[in-house]
Amino acid sequence: SGRTAVVRAGAIPHLTALLIDWPSTTKLQAARALKNIAWSNFEYCALVATSGAIPLLLSLLDLNPRHRTLGDDVACIEALLALHNLASKNADIQQIMVDAGAVPTVSRLLASSSSNTTSSCGAIKTDAAKAILGMLAK
Repeated sequence: SGRTAVVRAGAIPHLTALLIDWPSTTKLQAARALKNIAWSNFEYCALVATSGAIPLLLSLLDLNPRHRTLGDDVACIEALLALHNLASKNADIQQIMVDAGAVPTVSRLLASSSSNTTSSCGAIKTDAAKAILGMLAK
């Protein structure tokens, strides 16, 4: 599959690096790729989690809402979905997320998004944030 080819080519660290100091459109695509890789299986999730992607994905959630562009919002959603896929795989990855500060970061996002659930971005962020917090609370 395409995911397997991407993983075998060693792309995970490069995708993770794209989450740092790049335009929001680049971060969006990197987060989307990591989301898709993490969706497939536990082994790939572990590779994404150990690549250092979790704190960088969390950083995409913690932007000041007043300074967010639409690209930032979509990157935020992709990061949330990647984190959701990672959290759904096992307790070790959930602990990595907790240690990286996922609970306060996702909680802040949930608080800021819950006032804006009329937009599709706000509703998606709210639903994804609730699902992540639910998994981390186990």
